[in-house]
Amino acid sequence: MNSVLYWNSVLLEVSRRDFTRGFVNSQNPGPIGTSRAMAMVHLAIRDALALPVAPAKAYLPAAGHTFPSLPAAGPARSAYLDDVVGGAASALLVALYPGSQQYIEESTSFVNLQAFQAGQTIGNAMLASRDTDGAFKDSSGNPVEVASAQNKMLGYGDHRADPFDSGQPRLGVHWGNVDHFAAAGRVALAPFPGHATAAPFLNNPHYRADYEEVKDKGSGGATTRTPAEHLIGVYWGYGCP
Repeated sequence: MNSVLYWNSVLLEVSRRDFTRGFVNSQNPGPIGTSRAMAMVHLAIRDALALPVAPAKAYLPAAGHTFPSLPAAGPARSAYLDDVVGGAASALLVALYPGSQQYIEESTSFVNLQAFQAGQTIGNAMLASRDTDGAFKDSSGNPVEVASAQNKMLGYGDHRADPFDSGQPRLGVHWGNVDHFAAAGRVALAPFPGHATAAPFLNNPHYRADYEEVKDKGSGGATTRTPAEHLIGVYWGYGCP
């Protein structure tokens, strides 16, 4: 297995543990937190391969990253780059999933210490670049509310908690304004008309159409789902077919 696939498998395992009882949970909560963490790790892996040999194609700025004794093209360079990848991925994963630190460190090995340490600088730079992206801290470095409690008194049209997990919090609305990975800055989301109360939502034909589609496609006995839609629903719903 090459280093990219190897560290992807480690990433998937620590993500699984983040949602499994008996482990440290909610380090990167919900599908939104998970997708952010996965994007960071894979961008760091990409830069670990790009920065030493083609810095102009890297995601992070090339300035500040040095790669001493880079071997000529061939097996030695591949082994060197594997160690850069390992350093970048492991440093980032330990920071994102500290509850799985022992597992991550047990999954780590390297031959060239300098290459591994160069990779660590990439992982740490990726972490720093997203430190105040709005996911957990605002642009001033202040913590943001990641999730909010369920409403105690529910009205018609209000969100209902999962009956099998009634204490489950809801992801905070701030996630929609987190810095994008592929676009500069943040894209401010225009509030949905009448977002302060439930009734205007329910009376809006676009909202009603979306609601009916989710209800139709997502029900246990749905007959309109395509195989692809079923797979997508199971993946994002953390459920069982």
